[in-house]
Amino acid sequence: MFFVTRSFFRLGWLLAVVLCGLARPALHAQAAGQPYVTNGTVNAVLRDGNTVYVGGSFTQVGPSVPYGVATATASGLPATAAARPNGPVYAAVADGAGGWYIGGAFTRVGSSARNNLAQIDASGAVTAFNPDVNGPSASTSVRALLLSGSTLYLGGNFTAVGGTARYGLASVDAGTGVPTSFAPVVGASFGFPTVYALGLNAPGTVLYLGGSFVGVGGQPRNNAAAITISTGAVTAFNPNPTNSSGFSPYTGVYALVVSGTTVYLGGGFDLLGATASTVRSNLAAVNATSGNVNTAFNIGVAGLYVKSLFLNGTTLYVGGNFYSVDATSRNNLAAVNTSTRSLVAGFNPNVNSEVDALAVSGSTLYLGGDFTTVGGTTRNRAAAVDAGTGVLAAGFNPNANNPVLALAVAGSTAYLGGSFTGLGGSTRNNLAALDATTGTPLAGFDPNVNSTIYALQQAGGTLYLGGNFTTVGGTARNRVAAVDAGTGALVPDFDPNVNSYVYTLALSGSTLYLGGEFTNVGGTARNRIAAVDAGTGALLAGFDPNANNYVQALAVAGSTLYLGGRFTSVGGTARNRVAAVDAATGALAAGFDPGANNIVFALALSGSTLYLGGEFTTVGGTARNRIAAVDAGTGALAAGFDPNANDIVYALAVAGNTLYLGGNFTTVGGTARRRIAALRASTGALTSGFDPGANATVLAIESAGSSRVYFGGVFNEVGGNSQSGLAVADAAVNAPLPVRLTAFTAVADGPAAVRLAWATATEQHSKAFEVERSLDGTTFERRGTVAAAGSSSAARRYALLDDRLPGGAVTLYYRLRQVDTDGTFSYSPVRTVGLTGAAEGLALFPNPAPNGAATLTGAQPGTAVTVHDALGRPVATTMADATGTAALVLPAGLPAGVYVVRAGTRALRLTVE
Repeated sequence: MFFVTRSFFRLGWLLAVVLCGLARPALHAQAAGQPYVTNGTVNAVLRDGNTVYVGGSFTQVGPSVPYGVATATASGLPATAAARPNGPVYAAVADGAGGWYIGGAFTRVGSSARNNLAQIDASGAVTAFNPDVNGPSASTSVRALLLSGSTLYLGGNFTAVGGTARYGLASVDAGTGVPTSFAPVVGASFGFPTVYALGLNAPGTVLYLGGSFVGVGGQPRNNAAAITISTGAVTAFNPNPTNSSGFSPYTGVYALVVSGTTVYLGGGFDLLGATASTVRSNLAAVNATSGNVNTAFNIGVAGLYVKSLFLNGTTLYVGGNFYSVDATSRNNLAAVNTSTRSLVAGFNPNVNSEVDALAVSGSTLYLGGDFTTVGGTTRNRAAAVDAGTGVLAAGFNPNANNPVLALAVAGSTAYLGGSFTGLGGSTRNNLAALDATTGTPLAGFDPNVNSTIYALQQAGGTLYLGGNFTTVGGTARNRVAAVDAGTGALVPDFDPNVNSYVYTLALSGSTLYLGGEFTNVGGTARNRIAAVDAGTGALLAGFDPNANNYVQALAVAGSTLYLGGRFTSVGGTARNRVAAVDAATGALAAGFDPGANNIVFALALSGSTLYLGGEFTTVGGTARNRIAAVDAGTGALAAGFDPNANDIVYALAVAGNTLYLGGNFTTVGGTARRRIAALRASTGALTSGFDPGANATVLAIESAGSSRVYFGGVFNEVGGNSQSGLAVADAAVNAPLPVRLTAFTAVADGPAAVRLAWATATEQHSKAFEVERSLDGTTFERRGTVAAAGSSSAARRYALLDDRLPGGAVTLYYRLRQVDTDGTFSYSPVRTVGLTGAAEGLALFPNPAPNGAATLTGAQPGTAVTVHDALGRPVATTMADATGTAALVLPAGLPAGVYVVRAGTRALRLTVE
């Protein structure tokens, strides 16, 4: 027996931002449903039965609700099954008809191509409105929206709308999306100019804009300007908000509100005026015509910036990243009375982090941002408070897993946009356990790990963790710990106490092996690799291989432990990035020395073959790009195995004759494969039917020998659909396909049996068909095997009768597992059969029937009684008499076996001996 761990590395340079259902062609389906995601990186995935354990760097696990959604104001949970964008939403505005205009950095909403701007109607469907802002470019976005009558104004950092040049500012017909002639140019002396805020005067004749720019329409304007809509000309309005320290990454105007003759500005600035001589810290009121500072309004906001403003009557709500307003403590949210020009003393929600969006409806103020508490109560990134008192509203709790950056309210619906990928999730710090069927986090499992997990191993009722954490459940545990696999409770006596990163774990019997960056375990020197007792955590004194650099992957089989990583020596003997040691003593295996020229991040064992994944380009002096296979005994390179990945392979997993690989590659063997692929393990040939396609690095793969493959990483899109951190796909099918299936049916043969039939057009090296059945659609068991034709170009038909059914009303799930002569297997589509219950009242005797003769009782008088063989063919027919009794006599020469006796809609099994 052997155990395999995937390798992981420190991802300080990677920022995590990300299940999809794809079509299933015959016998090689692609992706399955598992709608839960994380709000950060997934480094490790492990499945045990119907539980999937996920470890990494995240704080939430929840339903996949990416980037934008209309929610109910009563609860904050999704109000419609609306089409979702595939990238962040920065701005939203109600369209007046129950729908929404949304702007951001996306290229698709639902299945419709929409670049950075779209409209969603009241039902949640994408409308025909399609301005096409700048095409699919990562550097462009829409940051502000303003609807006035039939015109929609947009600001951002784009350079074209509908193929027509528009720089940072534009307007389009709100119905058709066609750009209007309004075309002022927003320019900058460095970087990309961005418009973050828009406002309109009461007559609707002047458009105000705030952002990060130094010129508009050829006129010098720093971060704030106004434009006459009819002519597109820049007005005299020039408040000139700047920063006294010169360039700052926070300099700019992020929010503005127009009220009569006053414009309120919020952002990152401390000076205003033509000569930049008037001090105002992040919040100011200026004259709407000239831009001159209102000297009576002088409320300083101490902190990084003001991000959002909302004026409700005479109350100006101020949100952002700050700690004081008007020299009074206010954390990130405050209210100012514009009449008295003073802080509203009774309003103090005390938000623990940045507020990015505000909206008022009735007596309720809605807020979005990056906070996690309001008034000391947990509220993740979105909340509602009483607009007068600031007291938290109990009902509205979207519980977003990443920042909410846009918020608009209309009636009983609030649209939330941002960088979140899930709502209504569960807090889980770096470790979670999910139900494999539903994807739901297990309620009782919450170990609360305080930092990153890189590796997981499980044995019996214990789950082992490795990483960079220092506490589990509030109790000190340095980099390695054990928890109860069911409850998540810390195993109290297991405490190896490792002094630095643990990247990989392997388990064999009562020994847990650790690999990583550490140099000390339990107070004893151990360089990058160690072994501890799996029960007590005590260091195994005799095991000390002593690697000279990081160990990133481990795999153990029998008496041999394999290690991969960055090292170039083990036990003082040269070993380049891969080695084998005695699993008991740690002594170097002298004859095993494949020699990779760069880092080995992953190992996987299958029989006598060891697979390597990493950053290397040669193994044993022979070209092998990022993936290779060697003899597990001798280390000799497998000559015919050369998949040739074009970038790093970080994860490997073997299931049967399929090898899965994950990483940062985009091609394998010259064929496009985005970060995840499957190979025929014996040859390295790419599997053509498996191509989930992730948009960023895959760091973990778990196949568990099931029909599903779980994978994790830093991606936020899989198969063209938004999916962050964690995903699942159907197991791979090796190409070329050995069988072309043309039909597969499962039909109830009364309540006591199910008849399965299938047909093939061609077969190549086909060994057998295994019929598998499931009660939940996830966990399947074999119900029977039918020999296949081998190789055939003629049409073939097959059948099997499943007559050992569970009692009562039940839905059964069936699939075919087609097995090739070399052990390769593939799955058919799943068929479902609903059964209504047993054959109440019917009886057969004798049963078994030694001579094929039996008596049926309990039928309805005059009912036709039919006997069917295993292929569903009728072999005998009679009629129930006036007492409901029928004498059954099977024709001579029928083979012994199980037959089905049907009387109307009821049926029983009859065994013939």
